[in-house]
Amino acid sequence: MTSDNYTIIIAFKNSHKDRKRNLDFIISQVIKSKINLILVEQIFHKEIEESIILDASESLNYKHVKYLSDSKFFKKSKLYNIAANLSKTHYLWFLDADVFLPFELIISYINGEDLVKPFDRVYNFTESQTKNFLKGKVLGSPMNPLRYSDHFGKYSFIVSNKLFTQSKGFDEKFEGWGWEDFDFINNKLANNQHFIVPEIIGFHLHHKVASKINERKNYLIYAKNQNSQSFLSFCFLFLNFSSESKKIILKNFHDFDLIKPSCNFIFYFNIRDQYEIIHFFKNNFYSLLSSNKVILSFFNDIDSSDYNTFCYWSSGKFIYLTKDMSEIEFTNIFSKVSSMESNSVFYEYLNSSSFIINRNFLDFNNGFNSKPSAKSFDNTNKKFIIDEVYDSTYGNREVCYYYNTSKNSIDLY
Repeated sequence: MTSDNYTIIIAFKNSHKDRKRNLDFIISQVIKSKINLILVEQIFHKEIEESIILDASESLNYKHVKYLSDSKFFKKSKLYNIAANLSKTHYLWFLDADVFLPFELIISYINGEDLVKPFDRVYNFTESQTKNFLKGKVLGSPMNPLRYSDHFGKYSFIVSNKLFTQSKGFDEKFEGWGWEDFDFINNKLANNQHFIVPEIIGFHLHHKVASKINERKNYLIYAKNQNSQSFLSFCFLFLNFSSESKKIILKNFHDFDLIKPSCNFIFYFNIRDQYEIIHFFKNNFYSLLSSNKVILSFFNDIDSSDYNTFCYWSSGKFIYLTKDMSEIEFTNIFSKVSSMESNSVFYEYLNSSSFIINRNFLDFNNGFNSKPSAKSFDNTNKKFIIDEVYDSTYGNREVCYYYNTSKNSIDLY
């Protein structure tokens, strides 16, 4: 198929000059390729709840749609759905506003597949690499292997208009940064095989890090849509992994499979011990690793006392966190959680190193934050009264390494 059969769709909200710089470059490259382009830009307007304006364009194959909204959160799913409804081409090509791909080369590989991953991997440029790339300078040494991602759903994907319509589009409950793309691919299109365009390398242009205020809320929407949200998450921190650590884990989890099925377990280790840790868990708890009942998470050159990173992979409505799992009384923990749920208790300390926290309370405060935002609780409507939400390290998945069982390696989402 020719470029006329594709529409590249970009959703954009201008939060920094670097983002606008990147967008202008990507638009120029798409126009050069003569592929149809729809840009949907979200613009804040405090007096308009929602309005859509279609701008006239100098180019017949380029539409610029302005979405006016009083929301401060990026509504990427909403913008994608607006653009998809305007497109009549065979393929819809969703593209992040700061990702460059060899567009025409990718099209030459596609032969009627309904779902396509248009790259093998995407490298994340530093600011200096981005400036050199935009100036047309040849980049030197190979990229750092920790600076790329190959997850399907992230950065860009191509889907037939027919399949997109059957899926009913993106879930518009996602607002703010993260997970709407993985939800669409992993949940809505879970039963559809995809074609990977071989040996294609993409580049993610550098920009100021986006606010992650809603990232964990979005993750829970993703987990609920996947029917994988647990009731209680256990998070265990090990600053060092030793023979004593192994004994403690085996002692507490000799009947792992008998623990309530509505729980999941996150172990947080120093990444320097990764090989020994993975070997130990594969030998003793392989089925639980494969089913994501147990998640191995790792810290690397960050403050190990950062609870926001510590509990990142938890999906429970309640979270139990401890830095000392030598003596865990599961019966007591379940009893405490039940009492907290009945009495709308937000958090409870069990001892100096262990506590339980209500997930909603944590989300509304945007994690463990020096400036908490939830000031009071409306018991009638079961919701928090918020003054202002402050940004924090909560939801910063760029530092949350985990063991990817399908790849048998440490990975970042």
